[in-house]
Amino acid sequence: MSEVMSEVPKALSSLGSGVVSGWKLAAHIQKRFTRLREVRERGGEMGIFFGLFYAGCQYFYAILLVLCALASLLTFVGGTLKILNISSEPQFLIAAYEDFSVPLLILALFLVIITSLNALSWIPIILLGWIPTRWLPLKQSAGWHNLHEFAKPLEEPRPLFLNKEGITRLADKAIAQLLQPGNPNADFAEKPNLPNTDERANAALFGCILEREHRVQKWPSRKWKPFYAAVAAAQQAGHSILSPDFINATAPNIDFYGLLRQEINIHLPKDEPELPDSPAVMDDISKAVHLLATKYQGSARFLALNWWHKMPHLRLAFNRALDFYPFEEQSMVPQFLKLAVRWDVWPGVRIGNFIYPFALTVGAMMLEENVLVTIADAKSFAFKSSGELASYREAMRRTVQKVEQILSDSKQEQHQNYLKGLQAAGHPRQWELAAGVDFSVWSMSRAMSQANSFKVWKLDGTDFVTLKK
Repeated sequence: MSEVMSEVPKALSSLGSGVVSGWKLAAHIQKRFTRLREVRERGGEMGIFFGLFYAGCQYFYAILLVLCALASLLTFVGGTLKILNISSEPQFLIAAYEDFSVPLLILALFLVIITSLNALSWIPIILLGWIPTRWLPLKQSAGWHNLHEFAKPLEEPRPLFLNKEGITRLADKAIAQLLQPGNPNADFAEKPNLPNTDERANAALFGCILEREHRVQKWPSRKWKPFYAAVAAAQQAGHSILSPDFINATAPNIDFYGLLRQEINIHLPKDEPELPDSPAVMDDISKAVHLLATKYQGSARFLALNWWHKMPHLRLAFNRALDFYPFEEQSMVPQFLKLAVRWDVWPGVRIGNFIYPFALTVGAMMLEENVLVTIADAKSFAFKSSGELASYREAMRRTVQKVEQILSDSKQEQHQNYLKGLQAAGHPRQWELAAGVDFSVWSMSRAMSQANSFKVWKLDGTDFVTLKK
């Protein structure tokens, strides 16, 4: 009797490994498959990378758990037959029970750990994580972001998948905006009529700093085309206060924001809100003047230059611009670079890929129009993480590519004329098209926000895009 009872714990261990495997398969793997199905039904494109290293891993986990559960069942049957001492018992079941019951329990627990941690998905994340982003474009994709989101063991995922149909709809609307009769880009900051590149560079820098201050200080919204024109027109005694000579010699010793504010308000249209007095903004502008005067010879043009770069370098300018508070990498640093390039501050610069400035209203519109899709459990996005911004910018790149493909394939004369007109700017056609589409999409999203026409998502204050209840 005692010999029989000694077999019971071993038999129960076989049953336990089957229960553990079945529980993990039903409770966790099934939930992940449900989420993947939800993404597909919403039209989200998983892509090869995410499909291989997350979705594919879930199928692999499921197969292992099923095999472990079946093996556990067989060993439990073998143990039961041995305990009951049935004479017709199959010998292979008894052998499996005696040799594998305990190892199967250990294996089941091990599978629970690796599936809970999504261990296989972390292999490419760890192996590729040390490679700088500029060398691995994959790390600037929605697939990389979504792999991170679903692989997190302790947090609910908030993925952002691209939707091909949504991108096509947005491209169609962007083309209609670009080709509107008259001047559809009425709020597009045009190249100022200033005598030299240094003044244009400083106009772009201080204009962008003040545009960012509008959001930080929650000032009234305005039209940006006349605002940037007013910044560029700021003068004292007939000389530009944006010149390097003024920035180096005079600006550090006066209330430069007070003077700049006065000049901007003089040149603003009467129906535009004036720049208000603000000690905080005065301090930010004073620090920007000090930084320009002490490190960059009074000109923002030198942000892209140093002794080992004979030609302007946009990545260098990007990194240095982050020192100007309240600049941030999401929107205003890319906006500054965009204006500086379009205003020919750095003639001959290697432009590279267009860095899309982020706008929360555009993020909301992309979710509203299903350009970006997520799962039902994800109810808010701040678009502050590098992964969320990468998904947003990939969606913008795909939209621009779709716009270019539609216009290039079109036989309509106005489409061909528009593409020919982009060449006149002197920059690569795709870069100019990216700048135009970026502004058009921003204009559409701003109009939606002002009309309060979002039905599914909403702008929660100024920091989040939130799902409506």
